[in-house]
Amino acid sequence: MRQTPQFSPPESLSQGYTIKDRKGVWYVSFSVRGEGQQRYSLGTKDRVEAERLAYQRWVHACMLVQNGQSLTHRGFSDVAEEFIATIEKDVEHGRKDGYHIARYVPVIRRYLIGYFGSRQIKAISASDIEGYWDWRRDYWLSGPGASQPGIEYTRTVNGRASDLRRPAKETAPSDSTMSKEAATLRQILTFAVRRGYLNAIPLFEYQKSKRRQDKSRPGFTLDEFKHLIATSEQRVAASHINGHVRNDRMRLHAFCMIAGLTGLRPTELFNLTWGDIETRKIEIPVETPNEVVVRQTRKGLRRLPLYREREPIIQDVLIFHARGKGKARESAVMPEVLTPLNILRNLFMLEQGRAPEKTDPVFANYKGEAIRSFKASLTPLLEAAGLRIAPDGRFRDSFSFRHFYVTQQIHEDVNHHMLARNAGTSTKMIDTFYSKIRATDEAAKLTPDWFKHRLF
Repeated sequence: MRQTPQFSPPESLSQGYTIKDRKGVWYVSFSVRGEGQQRYSLGTKDRVEAERLAYQRWVHACMLVQNGQSLTHRGFSDVAEEFIATIEKDVEHGRKDGYHIARYVPVIRRYLIGYFGSRQIKAISASDIEGYWDWRRDYWLSGPGASQPGIEYTRTVNGRASDLRRPAKETAPSDSTMSKEAATLRQILTFAVRRGYLNAIPLFEYQKSKRRQDKSRPGFTLDEFKHLIATSEQRVAASHINGHVRNDRMRLHAFCMIAGLTGLRPTELFNLTWGDIETRKIEIPVETPNEVVVRQTRKGLRRLPLYREREPIIQDVLIFHARGKGKARESAVMPEVLTPLNILRNLFMLEQGRAPEKTDPVFANYKGEAIRSFKASLTPLLEAAGLRIAPDGRFRDSFSFRHFYVTQQIHEDVNHHMLARNAGTSTKMIDTFYSKIRATDEAAKLTPDWFKHRLF
């Protein structure tokens, strides 16, 4: 039934409304320029009341459009998915590089949609966005990500896509990361304005922290690592646990030892198969002092050992073929790794009834499937050892073993360039993020005997 209202907007905007009775309930429908067909239930069975409500609804809609507002109520998640679709289309047609999908899509879905969800995009205010920053900082610490074992993502190398998972770092995001997410959020809101879902973008800006941040990694001292291993052994030997729990604790114990003695990234460790472990024979040159000679030096006559080369020693060295972060490398590891490797091999044979094959994962659960994270079990171990929180207040996690390894190798005067190649990093990264040796740790080197005779 077409109604002729007392007030009528321009016909170029709308040509009136229609009310209809559908199963006893009245509905109103009308079209508004640029908004398409609109239909609403009036929620009444009374025709007179329906006419009054229909008129109000129609006039209100026309006035909104006249003032530049949209009648379409879109949730943030819907708009964000439309934005993602445009990115994927641009990549498909070559207008954007493929990295846009890998870089932006996971962030939008995990964090932005995770926080704003289906909230009406028009209702998002500057204060809502300010709340996002706090939520995002706590995401992996005490928020939704605290119970997740890792981050799943897709990496494409030479046209081949692989689904991977890496452990989540239990730290707050950096200012750089937050600024990038703020820019992504602004792009989505700008997209919503262009589509007519939003009239104006709320004023917001991410405020970077003015506090100087220590970006080095929280690791362990050698004594702390020994204490952690000793605590792990005590937990494995506990009398009140069942066999299943004991086996899981033995797996965790082996992980801690291998991680600390190899310096591999957690992703590289979880990608290891038994075929990635190689025993290689190398020659180690040996020099021994056969005699002593007296020579004139600037400091006078000195007795010096005369070295002569002997036959080199042939020694077995363990080599891990590490895969992760899109690259592969060979890494020479400590011989002490053999002990935890034997633990894992014996556990596999006990639970699977066979010896592991080359394609079987080194870190396998009781079903023989690859383990992707020890987050749920490592945290209780760190807490039991009193090492969960570093002295500066940051949380230790599976990455801390890598930082312990690098720092310990520096203590042992391992060449920085060789260490960087073996650990799959750069000397700059070592100096910036890993090498946190206190000057007092090297007190003996800092206090040489200049006079060759201590005065006290």
